[in-house]
Amino acid sequence: VVSLAPFAMAQEPAPEPSVVTEPDDQARRDIRDAESAPRSSELCDREYKARRYQQALAPCKSRLEQAVSSGNKKTIAETRYRVGVILAALNRQQVALEELERSQQEASEAGASRTVLYALNRQGAVHQKMGNPARAISAYSQALALTGPAAQTPSFVHAQANRGAARFQIGEYSGALDDLKTARKGYEKIQHKAGLTSTHINLGLIHQALGDYRYAQTEFENAIGLA
Repeated sequence: VVSLAPFAMAQEPAPEPSVVTEPDDQARRDIRDAESAPRSSELCDREYKARRYQQALAPCKSRLEQAVSSGNKKTIAETRYRVGVILAALNRQQVALEELERSQQEASEAGASRTVLYALNRQGAVHQKMGNPARAISAYSQALALTGPAAQTPSFVHAQANRGAARFQIGEYSGALDDLKTARKGYEKIQHKAGLTSTHINLGLIHQALGDYRYAQTEFENAIGLA
C-alpha cells in the first residue's frame, strides 16, 4: 500500500450551493441494499462455515436476493445451494429439497458442474432423511453420471458411498457392496479419513447382514484402526 503525502491546492471560488433532494423510495432501497450487501455476504460466509445454521439463514437468504437481482446464474445457484443446506440442517426438509432442485437447475444452466454435483448429493441425503431411499439412489446416480472437473472432487466419492448406503437400506446388497468398495478406493486415493472410516463401517454392516462375519470383522477392525 502506497501512502500519498498531502498536497496544497490553489484556492478556488466557492461553488454555488446545489439543491439537495430527498431520495425517493426506490433510491432509499438501492442505498439500503448497497450498504447491507457486504454485511449480509460476510455474515452468510462466517455463520455458514461455522455451521451456525440458524444464524446463517437470514443473511444467506439476503445474499440470495442480491444474487437474483444481479442476474449472475452461477452465484444464484451457489447461494441457493447454501440456503438448501441450511434448511436441511434446520430439519425443514421439503423446503430444502425445493431449493436444492432449483439450485441444480440453475447450476446446470450456468455450466457449474460442481454445484450440480453438490446439489444432487444433498438432494439424495434429504431423500434418505425423509425415508425415500429409491429417490435418493436416483439423485446419487445422476451425480455419478457427471464428468469433467466435478468427477475429480471428494463429493463425487461421497455420492458413490451415499448410493451404496441407500442401496443397503432397501436390501440391494450386491449393488451396495460394489458402490462402497469403489468409494473405499476413492477415499484411499484422496486420503479422506472420515469417509473411509464410515465406508468400512457400512461394508462391515453389509457383510454382517449377509452372514459373512469374518469379512465384517475385518471391516470393523479397519474402521477402528482409523479412529
